[in-house]
Amino acid sequence: MEVTTGDLVKCVARELRYRRRVYPRLIDAGKLDERTADHEIACMEEIMRRLLVQQEAESNQIKLL
Repeated sequence: MEVTTGDLVKCVARELRYRRRVYPRLIDAGKLDERTADHEIACMEEIMRRLLVQQEAESNQIKLL
């Protein structure tokens, strides 16, 4: 099965929603440090940013063909 950039964008978006919903509860329960949570979310946001750049480049390449 082929995994497209669009598939990856959807997966990362879903993971970001999950982390934003669950991490505050984990922090409150003492199971996750707030600094670590912030860093993990920032990393996932950067992955999303890079994927969106890649997706745009792929879209522009297709338009040229």
